Amino acid sequence: MLHRQLAKTIQILVVGFFGVQFFFLFQPAVAISDIPNIEKDSNLSPNLIRTSLIDDNYMDTQFKLSEYDLINRSMNSTNDIRIKSEVIARTKTQVRSFTCSSVTDVSYVECEALVDLYDYTFGAGWVNNTNWLISTEVSNWFGVSVSDGYVTYINLEDNNLVGLIPPAFGNLTHLTYLKLSKNSLASISPEFGNLSSLRTLYLYENDLTTIPSEIGNLSNLTFLNLGYNNLSSLPSEICNLFNLQTFLLYGNKLTAIPSNIDYLVNLRSINLSTNSLSTFPNGFWNLSNLETLQLH
Repeated sequence: MLHRQLAKTIQILVVGFFGVQFFFLFQPAVAISDIPNIEKDSNLSPNLIRTSLIDDNYMDTQFKLSEYDLINRSMNSTNDIRIKSEVIARTKTQVRSFTCSSVTDVSYVECEALVDLYDYTFGAGWVNNTNWLISTEVSNWFGVSVSDGYVTYINLEDNNLVGLIPPAFGNLTHLTYLKLSKNSLASISPEFGNLSSLRTLYLYENDLTTIPSEIGNLSNLTFLNLGYNNLSSLPSEICNLFNLQTFLLYGNKLTAIPSNIDYLVNLRSINLSTNSLSTFPNGFWNLSNLETLQLH
């Protein structure tokens, strides 16, 4: 990610039971003794592992290691991607002590989706986590708005979210606005594609190297900003976003764009500047509603 200051890290080589070498980078505050055993999960693809930073029951998180190599990551000066052991411990304690059955303004399922986001992105280390896992009304949680019993708006920009967007987050099916830009998110779960009501999505200035193909299911999306990540390619399914009007991809590592780009029939503005594009598919020039094109 551009415009970030490189974190001080320790490189630890772990040779797993399967003979595969994984490289982990942690802040010095996390002792080597704190690092758990790593085990393959037969339900995951080969480049995924399941790991716990505290014990076997905590942080049931699937990290794509190739996407989480901090050596090649830069940081926004306002963020610190290093996770201290006390932040991990506090997050764990908060998650375990909070029950969504006490929440009164949204369903148990939607509450759990937010708790998982807090858990998977180390919420105890957020810049602002006011009322998260404290108030029994999630509408009082920082950055969250509720309408008619559903979470409809989330803005956690520049708030030191580190890790991934978890599978349960896809249960926020009434969410229309999501802003998670200027954080250190490294991966998005495929269930993200279940956010069928989403219209506006900001994910710029994170550490994303891939986008799940399920993003093509966000049929109501009109605005998408993926700028300043580490994307080298896009899934062709992203061109199923027929209602998309603004598409921002500046500051990535794209060498090509999907050949079916012309499916974005309502696209009015696209920014592809600061990439490595040399050619464009023929369909690109058939975007008849395009008004703004930025290539440099």
